[in-house]
Amino acid sequence: MKVERLPFDRLSGRFPATALAYATTFEELRSRYEVDYRDRRALVERARDVRNRRMEPAVIERLRARLKALDAPAAARAALAKLEGGAAAVVTGQQPGAAWGPLYNIYKAVTAIRLARGLEAEGVPSVAVFWNHSDDHHPGDLGRVRMPDSRNSPIEVTLPLADDDRPLYDRSIDPAFVDRLSAALPDTPHRAEVARVLGDAARGSLSEWFSRSMLALFGRHGLIVLEPRDLDGPRAQAVLERALREEDLVERCVAEGGEAMARLGFKPSLAGPFGTNVYAIEGGRRVRAAGRATPTETRLSAGVALRLIVQDSTLPTAAYVGGPNEV
Repeated sequence: MKVERLPFDRLSGRFPATALAYATTFEELRSRYEVDYRDRRALVERARDVRNRRMEPAVIERLRARLKALDAPAAARAALAKLEGGAAAVVTGQQPGAAWGPLYNIYKAVTAIRLARGLEAEGVPSVAVFWNHSDDHHPGDLGRVRMPDSRNSPIEVTLPLADDDRPLYDRSIDPAFVDRLSAALPDTPHRAEVARVLGDAARGSLSEWFSRSMLALFGRHGLIVLEPRDLDGPRAQAVLERALREEDLVERCVAEGGEAMARLGFKPSLAGPFGTNVYAIEGGRRVRAAGRATPTETRLSAGVALRLIVQDSTLPTAAYVGGPNEV
């Protein structure tokens, strides 16, 4: 394998200016972040502080059932026990994609695990958590797998996913797609093992396949994989119901944050209109929820501007590992 390091200025035009500034000239953005990620002591203190935010028992039980259903490795189940006992969480996540999805999903998981280990080495019990955003209902390219062949030419294998507003946890896997994907894998020393892992994990829905395959790679390193449904509880419900009651709350907060970024000379990464940014799962579809009372049997779901707020209300988040747009 050839490893080549590229300076960040070579990535100009490929990543948002905010992400490049975050990695190279962080002081320009320091006012927008609670903790300086370069300050190890500040990260450790943040992790110590959030340990007081114990998780709701019902959420722990749902996560325990989720990991059991996914045949998660013992290390992942042990990490959940640590979380129940008051460990801090280093969180990352992405929508579930075929065959692990984009490569940065792997980078995100590795980074979360390494950061959790670093905090633990400083005496703060910490675990890595991957948020499988299976509530998402826009499949986009999540069923498309691209990879190079032996001549570095692109290979593409596609799992058809209808854009019909069904959550990704309700999308089935076509066994023929898994066979096509395995046959298309490049001829490398790891081809047989990759095909085996993907084949063994390909049961149930697209989101279950994604979770099993992530656990197959990282569960033995203590990674916990969860879904939004697992976090349903009073804390998450309070966030979502407030956004429904105060219909302009999310848009107002996003606009204020965007104006602050613009004053620093950066283009905001979020742009509305968002409305309440709350969705409802009704009749097997994910639809926008208006500012109204919702039936008790309707499950509420956070949109892009609310997801991290729900996350931090339910998890003891010490740090979040984000991609170029997320930071």
